[in-house]
Amino acid sequence: MIAAIVQARMGSTRLPGKTLAAVAGKPMLARLVERARRIPGVEQVIIATTEKPADEAILRFAADHGLPAYAGSERTCWTASTGRPADSAFRSSCG
Repeated sequence: MIAAIVQARMGSTRLPGKTLAAVAGKPMLARLVERARRIPGVEQVIIATTEKPADEAILRFAADHGLPAYAGSERTCWTASTGRPADSAFRSSCG
């Protein structure tokens, strides 16, 4: 299985909240997830974020959209999320 791991966080200093900001009527994260799902061979999209309180909104987004999600420290977020069963994984950032 190939998994797309989308790293997302709300803590942008230049544009706080941009990850869930609407672009043409949809949150930016939703657009990235849609594009990741269209990549040939990708069978699962996983959201990886931090345990910071501001990023709870990203976990709610994932739950609302039926996406698996992982929350960890900023340093281990990517590493821990790749512990999921997958033959290959790649990451993309949103935020």
